[in-house]
Amino acid sequence: MAAVLVVEDDKDLREIMAMLLESLGFKVCAACNGVAALRCIACSRPDVVVADWAMPEMDGVTLGRTIRGWPPGQRIPVLLMSAGYTERQAPADAYDAFMEKPPRIPELVAKVTELAEVGVR
Repeated sequence: MAAVLVVEDDKDLREIMAMLLESLGFKVCAACNGVAALRCIACSRPDVVVADWAMPEMDGVTLGRTIRGWPPGQRIPVLLMSAGYTERQAPADAYDAFMEKPPRIPELVAKVTELAEVGVR
């Protein structure tokens, strides 16, 4: 099963998403912000990153843009999530899929699965 990096500053939501994805067979790592996420990515490349938009130190948009700046062979799909912003407000160069928070579980699982299977083209 695919490896997923969950990047969320809300500890409870981060743990819930990680436990849910693990229970479905995903290998999950978790980080509390974009800076910590980059350290995780450097150690073990995930197949998908699920990132909150608004976080301290480095937000999900900056994280997504940083990931997209890597060589094409290293590119990792990003699912950007937000409670305060809409997809219309999200810069297209920062993500591959978008979800509003709180996430609906079936939609979260479907999007993570799709991104893991298809990858980024």
